Amino acid sequence: MEKIATCTNALIGPTGADPDYMSKVCPYYKEMYACYTKCVCDEAATKKGLDDAIAAVTEGYKCTGIEACVSAAAGLRASAFAVFVAAAATLVAAR
Repeated sequence: MEKIATCTNALIGPTGADPDYMSKVCPYYKEMYACYTKCVCDEAATKKGLDDAIAAVTEGYKCTGIEACVSAAAGLRASAFAVFVAAAATLVAAR
């Protein structure tokens, strides 16, 4: 889990105040979800949560190419999983 935390903590997400927000949001989510490792997705409930969060981002922002669980070397901060899911849902709902 440390590798996952290191990966996600290194990312700087765009803010709503950023004039280029919409051009930065999809690349940010693509990088963030790439931090999720394949082993995290071995748990069905975790994989479903990831798939649901990615679907919300993909639909809400019209992002493409977002995948999770494709790299065994990346990582996710497990304690932040719920925060990421909630943030994605909140951003989609706010649109």
